[in-house]
Amino acid sequence: MTITFAEVRESGAPATTARDRFKRVETAEGTTRGSGRISVTTKVEDINPGTWRVTATPVAHTPAGSNGAREAGPRLEPAQVTASTRSGPPVHGPGVRPFAASVARAVLVQGVLAARAQLATGTADFASLAGSVVGSFTAKAHCMTQHRRHDA
Repeated sequence: MTITFAEVRESGAPATTARDRFKRVETAEGTTRGSGRISVTTKVEDINPGTWRVTATPVAHTPAGSNGAREAGPRLEPAQVTASTRSGPPVHGPGVRPFAASVARAVLVQGVLAARAQLATGTADFASLAGSVVGSFTAKAHCMTQHRRHDA
């Protein structure tokens, strides 16, 4: 079964860019007529935040090796829902690299300032690095407990 998802952003400025609308086609492999209810979803990235009108329309299937005639079956009506999106994170991907670069810059600046004040730079650097590592793992553990995935 193939489903076409078409969305148009309803809120905010008028839909004038490619980020204000999209169309996706998803196929649910292994489904047969009469197999019951199914759920088909799609993930869309790089769109504007706001309220969206989403329409899911079943596409008539043309079996392989046929003369182009569409497969007979029950008529499925399009489904429509309104959904909201918000702005995504400013940085995508693992956060280790930006975190490590920031820590390195902070420890470097701290070492320069400690040396100017004639303080023991080794102790200050070790304390900063240890605190950063502990804080990173604590934040990661908190995030994982608050945003668990329930994959089957």
